[in-house]
Amino acid sequence: MAGSDIATIDEFVLVTDSDLARARQDAGFRQRLVSDNLERLLAALNHLRNSNERGQAELADLLQRITRDGEAPHTA
Repeated sequence: MAGSDIATIDEFVLVTDSDLARARQDAGFRQRLVSDNLERLLAALNHLRNSNERGQAELADLLQRITRDGEAPHTA
């Protein structure tokens, strides 16, 4: 499963099509997938919030775009 291990803040764990298909069928798997990815998101946000001014500016920009556009911007 993509979300089975808690990733560090610098890791990106791709959720695959098979993960999504399994999540539609398995409520426990879906709960772990959502929970693990939410933990990663919160860790990244806390890291930016507690980092230097550049990180804080990036967080402020991200939050502004989310509230304006309704979704997080996609990065490559």
